[in-house]
Amino acid sequence: MVRRQLEQLSDTVDARRAIGLRERKVVSAYRVFRRQLGLDPDVDHGPLEAAIVERMLRGAFLPQSLPADACTIATVETGVPVWAINADSLVGALGIRVASPGEAIGRGPDAAPVADESLAIADESGPLAILFRSPDPAVAPSPTGRSIGLFAIRVPGALKPAIDEALWLAASIASERE
Repeated sequence: MVRRQLEQLSDTVDARRAIGLRERKVVSAYRVFRRQLGLDPDVDHGPLEAAIVERMLRGAFLPQSLPADACTIATVETGVPVWAINADSLVGALGIRVASPGEAIGRGPDAAPVADESLAIADESGPLAILFRSPDPAVAPSPTGRSIGLFAIRVPGALKPAIDEALWLAASIASERE
């Protein structure tokens, strides 16, 4: 089922539609917000732009893992970036905070230190991802994990129903069994 959804999405997202995505209100809101943070959305691609570029380079949205595919489909369909995390690894609730220089992003020995103060997605034990980037692989969903957590960032101009739709879509796909 998910492979079929990726194939259908690949068929509908061509260069013309990819360029037109920028005109959508939700997509524009994320681009504006990222620019306000000092990121150039044309250089430092967000999840939507990265997925579209990959699709253009590879000719299709290629299957990865069920959580990653669910996030890709939800992000491309709604314009709202969605990420997956191993919910079993969370300590408390997720939030956004400033990561201190030298603080590790993620868990385990391979967690990389942040170079400067950066906004990060964090739980009570520390930062898990730089804002608008994928979570550290050590906290990514795994085949042995019991539960997957999904999250999205609501920015000004992205209405709550759009966020809800993206999370609902990703959750419905991630809960499927192939």
